[in-house]
Amino acid sequence: MTEHKAVNPQERQHIQKQLQSELEYIYFQGHEQVIRQTHPVTWRSSLHMIWNYELEWSWKPSGIITAAAISALAILLTIQQVNPPSTVGTEGNGTPEKRQLIDIGGNIYWQDAYERAVKQYEIQN
Repeated sequence: MTEHKAVNPQERQHIQKQLQSELEYIYFQGHEQVIRQTHPVTWRSSLHMIWNYELEWSWKPSGIITAAAISALAILLTIQQVNPPSTVGTEGNGTPEKRQLIDIGGNIYWQDAYERAVKQYEIQN
């Protein structure tokens, strides 16, 4: 933090005069518009006050939300392409076929899943 040193009254007056001389030619010209917006007379003016057109939309939050939505959609599509919905366990008409459970080494597996895993292991080795 910065420390503020005490300013004596003479120095304060000098700074105030300098500031007034620098700001002498700066005038605020929007008095009437501000008064109309803050103290509406008509119904339309009241509506303008409610909507307050001077508010600006910041594009940063909407950009972040859009980027997050696009990223989530891209990830979802990528996952679906890498792991397409499995048709194992269904016949051609979409009804589930009867799958058999088998007991191998004290563990229970679906027979078709076990056979696929064994084939993949044999291919790799």
